[in-house]
Amino acid sequence: MSILDDVSPGSTYMPSALDYNPRGKYKDALGFYEAVRSYFEWCTMNPLKVPINRFDKELEVSYIEWQAKLRPFTRQGLCLHIGIGTGTWKRWLDDRPELASTMEWAENMIFEQQYAHAAVDTFSGALVARYLGLADKKVVDIPPPDNPVINLDGLSLEEQKILLKALKRESENGDEQVPAIG
Repeated sequence: MSILDDVSPGSTYMPSALDYNPRGKYKDALGFYEAVRSYFEWCTMNPLKVPINRFDKELEVSYIEWQAKLRPFTRQGLCLHIGIGTGTWKRWLDDRPELASTMEWAENMIFEQQYAHAAVDTFSGALVARYLGLADKKVVDIPPPDNPVINLDGLSLEEQKILLKALKRESENGDEQVPAIG
């Protein structure tokens, strides 16, 4: 079964710009711009279709209603549409200066649409943040609660011995486990 054979509701075949530009050989900036622009137009004219379960109380029947949802712009979708790989897109950023303004415009369109729609909850904020590289990553090193670590830096040898004896006493009394000494 090919993608063209899939006629289920909500699946719309994305025509490739290769239909207008065989082999994806964009020799001039205008042809490239037209292919890129056609991707954004296609996304706008072909929203995603999402099934919504409904129930009619009068007839006592449930049914599925298809709701149109905005199709997010993505670099991968753009590359698929214009018939190049994402690696080629990245190379062309450096190797094809005549395409640079169109590529920058496309990247800005993708970013703006996703960021703006995540801000108003049309798109998942967490998903968009990861895709756009905006996710807040915090690495927190927390020792396991059943084996606390005590930092002995700055304590004299005598103070360390006193602390260790006190902790062993607590452990023998069943109050808590002896922590790791670091």
